[in-house]
Amino acid sequence: MLPRLFLAMLAFAVFLPAQDRVVTGKAVAGDNDEPVANARVSLHGGVQRGREREALGEMTTGPDGAFRFAGLARGPLMIQVVAGGYARVGRFLNGDEASADLVIQLAPGRDAIGTVTDGATGAPIAGARVASEFFEVAADGDGEFIVQGLPRGAVEELALEFSAPGYVPQDIPVPAGNKTLNLDVKLEYGRVLAVRVMNDVGEPMSGVRVRGRLPTAIAYSGIERADFSAETGPDGVAVVSGLPPGLPVAVEAEGSFPGTQTVVTVPVLAPRGGGRPRSILELVASDRRRAAVRVMDGYGRPITGAEVRVLPLLAPLLNFGGGTDRSDDRGGVRIGITDDAGVAMWEKLPASRLTFEVRAVGWRTKMVVMEAGHGIVNVSEVVMDPDPDPPGKDLHWGLSLADAFRRAVSEDLPVMISMAMDNERANDWMAGHHFHDPEIVRVTRELPIILANVFGAGGVSSPVAHTEEGGLCSRYGRIPCAIHQASEGWCVDEFIGQGVSFQVPRHILVGPDGEVMMHRTYYLSERDLVRMVIRAIRHVKPSRAVTLARRRLSRLRHRLVDRRVAACAAAAEDLVALVNSGDEYAVALLADLVSIGVLPSVRRDIAAGIIVDAVAFPDSGLRPLVTDPDPIVRQVAVARTAGARDSDAVVRLLAAAIIDPDHSVAESARIAIGIGTRADGLVVLRPQEGNRWRLLAGLLRGRPAKEVAGLQEVLRKGGGIGRNRLLRLLVGAASTDESAWKLVRKQASRNSLEAVPALRALRSAPPSNRADALSQLAELHFGSSSALRREEAMRLAATVRSTQAFALLGEGLEDWEPGVQVAAALGLLTTRHGGCAPVLLRYLDDPIHGDEIRTVLSAVRGGGAPGDTEGWRRWFVLEGMLVGDGGGGTP
Repeated sequence: MLPRLFLAMLAFAVFLPAQDRVVTGKAVAGDNDEPVANARVSLHGGVQRGREREALGEMTTGPDGAFRFAGLARGPLMIQVVAGGYARVGRFLNGDEASADLVIQLAPGRDAIGTVTDGATGAPIAGARVASEFFEVAADGDGEFIVQGLPRGAVEELALEFSAPGYVPQDIPVPAGNKTLNLDVKLEYGRVLAVRVMNDVGEPMSGVRVRGRLPTAIAYSGIERADFSAETGPDGVAVVSGLPPGLPVAVEAEGSFPGTQTVVTVPVLAPRGGGRPRSILELVASDRRRAAVRVMDGYGRPITGAEVRVLPLLAPLLNFGGGTDRSDDRGGVRIGITDDAGVAMWEKLPASRLTFEVRAVGWRTKMVVMEAGHGIVNVSEVVMDPDPDPPGKDLHWGLSLADAFRRAVSEDLPVMISMAMDNERANDWMAGHHFHDPEIVRVTRELPIILANVFGAGGVSSPVAHTEEGGLCSRYGRIPCAIHQASEGWCVDEFIGQGVSFQVPRHILVGPDGEVMMHRTYYLSERDLVRMVIRAIRHVKPSRAVTLARRRLSRLRHRLVDRRVAACAAAAEDLVALVNSGDEYAVALLADLVSIGVLPSVRRDIAAGIIVDAVAFPDSGLRPLVTDPDPIVRQVAVARTAGARDSDAVVRLLAAAIIDPDHSVAESARIAIGIGTRADGLVVLRPQEGNRWRLLAGLLRGRPAKEVAGLQEVLRKGGGIGRNRLLRLLVGAASTDESAWKLVRKQASRNSLEAVPALRALRSAPPSNRADALSQLAELHFGSSSALRREEAMRLAATVRSTQAFALLGEGLEDWEPGVQVAAALGLLTTRHGGCAPVLLRYLDDPIHGDEIRTVLSAVRGGGAPGDTEGWRRWFVLEGMLVGDGGGGTP
C-alpha cells in the first residue's frame, strides 16, 4: 500500500530488543543531497488512519538535517518530514526492525489554496477539514485554507479530502504541476437517518453510539474515513447526518454489546435546522443472542472439525496497514470448529441477520443465513456436498499475459491481474493468506489470473523469504518468479504509466474485450476479493456465476421453493438482505429464480426489496428481474431503478423494457430513464445522456422511425458509436419503413464528410428495394472533391449491381486517387471488366491497399493464392481479364 519505488530501495538495520528501537536519519534535498535544516520530523505509532495514529514524538532538524528517536516500542511506525518549499514526505517502517541512518530525500513542493463553501447557498464553511493520509488542516472563518508541501510530480491516487459536519465528504485528486493549486470546493449537505436503539424487551437505550457506513468499504475514500455517527438520547434515538446521497448505508449500534446491523436507503435530505426526520429505523442491541450450526453429510453423519465462520453483513473496516479492525462490536469475523457431534455454537451474537460460512476439507463450502435467538437455541442443520475437485492451496497463476487473454477470449471470461510487492504489511498478508485461502483459490480457478511482482529469485532482492523451490516461487506457488516479474512492465504501462509513483497491492479485472471492469488499490478483505471476482464473472458470463451460487447457497435455494409460505417468505428476505449487503453469489442467484420454480409473488417481494444502488453492475445483476416472465415482477423491478446513481447502467438495463409488451412495464421504464411524449412522437427527455442513442434504438425496435422524436439530432450531433449503431438500425428497417429510409437518405445526401457514416451503413446492408436511390447517392458523391467520399461512392455502387452502377464504377477506374481506383476495380471484378486487372496489379504490393486486394482476389479465385504479383498476373490472363504475352503455366 506504499509507493513501490520507495519500498524497493528502503534499507533496514538489525533487530533490537523491545523499547530499545531507534530511528535515526537525516533530511536532504533531493536534487543535491544537501542537508535540510529546520525540517519538522514527526513519528507516529500504529497503522491506523490519520487522527487515529498515536503521536510518539516530534523534533526539528539542525544544520546537518539529522533526526533521532529512541526508546521506541515494537510495532509499525510512520515518519513524516515537512520543510518549507519542499513536498512533505510520509513513510512507513514495518515490524520491529531498528531503522538507522535513513535518508529522507525532499523534492520541491507546491501549495494548494482555496475556499470551502456550501454547494447550495454559497456560504463559507468555517472549520471545514482538509486532509490527506499524512496531514490535515482546517479552513478559517471565511472558509479559506492553505495546504503546504504537496508534490509537484504525479502521485497516483493522491487526493485532498474535504469534510464538515453535516456535509458529504468530497475527494479532489491532486494533479501534477509546479504552480500553486487553486481550488473552489463546494460541499453538498448530506442525508440524514434517525435510528432508535432498543434492548431485547423493547426499552430505549441511551448513550449508545450509532454508526453508518457503506456495506462494502471504498478503500481510503473520504466517505469511508468520515465519521457518520451519533449517540442516542434518553428516548434511544440518534440522528446520523452527512450521509452520502443515493448510496445504501449500513447502520450499526456499537458498545459493550454486539449491535444489530441492517442495510437501508438513506431516505431524506437533512433538515438544515437540525430537525429529526419522520421515519425512524429501529435496531435491537443485545448481549444474550446465541446460535448453533450442525454440519453433516448427506447421510446425516456429523462432520467433525469443520470450520464455521460467522460473517456479519458488513465486512470489517480496514486500517492503513492492511489489517482489519476485528472485534465483536465492529462486525468482526468469528470462527467456530464443529465438535464430535458436528456442532459449533456461539454466544453474544448481534441481534440481526448473520451469514454462516461452512468449510470442511473435501466438501464444498456452503453458506446459510439466520438470526441468533434467545435462551434455548434451535440448531440449524447444514448438509454438505462432497467436493470432487478440491481447490488446493495455491492460486492458479497464468504462465503469460498472452495465454491469459487467449483463454479469456476463447471462453468469454474476464482476466484478474494482481500487482504486489514484498516487505509491506498488506502485501505480505495477502501473499501469505489470501492467495492461499481455499475459497479464493476456488473462485479464481474460474478465470485466468496474472501476478505482477518484481521481487524474488532473479529479480529485485527481497527482504523477506521469496525464492524458488523446485523451480517454483516459494511465496506465491505454481509459477517461477520470472513469470510474475515479466508481467510487471506491461501492467505499469497499461494501467498506471511510467514515472508515476504508485501503490500496491492492487487488483484489476479486465473483460475479454480488453476493457477495464474494476481497478481496486490497497488491501481487500477476503470477502471483498471473492466478491470482486464473482462480480466480474457474473457480468461477463452469468451462467458460470449461477453455477457457483447454486453450490454455495444451495440451502437458501431450496428454501425459496418451500411449500410453507412463512419459510419461503423468510428465505426471500434472506436473499434480499444478502443482495443489499453486496453478496455477489446472491446477486448471481437472481438468474436462477424462475428456473427453480420460485413463485411469482415471492419474486415480486424480492424485486421490491432490492436496493438498486447496492448492486454493482446493475445492468447485468438485475436483468433477470427486469426480464422476468411475470409482468408484475418486471414492473416492480423497473420501478425500483428510478433515481439510481449509475444512470448509464440503468439505461442499458431498461433499453428493451421501454418497448415491453406490457404497457405498465414500458411506462415505468420510460419514467425511470426519462422518456416522454410530444407532438412528433416519443422523445428522450435527457439529451445530455451519454447513452441516449440506446434509448432511441430501443424505441425504434417497436415502432416506425416517424414515431420516435430526436433521431435527427443524434444522427447529426451524437457521438460516433451511438450514431453509427442508430444508422445501422435505420438501414435495417429502410426496406419497409419509409420514415427510416428518409432519415438515412437525408444523412447520406449531406454535402460533407458527415455523409460517410450513412454511406457505410447503407453498403453494409443495402435495402433490396432501393437500388435506384443508392445509385443516385453513389453518383452524387462521386462528383465530390473529397477522395474519401468518392471512394465510398464506389463501394456503395458495388453493392447495387445495376447498369447505372457498373457505368459509374467504370468511371472510377480512371480516378486519380488510388483508393477510388481500387474500390472501383474490386467492385467490377466479378464482371471480368478489362480495366480491373491493371489497377489491381498496380496496387497489389501497396502497403495500404495490398492486403484488401489479396483477400478479395483469393475469395474470388476460391483456392490457394499465388505467391507473388507475377502469379496473379498469369491468373488474370487465364481468366481473360488481361492480354497475355505468350507465356504459359498455371499460377
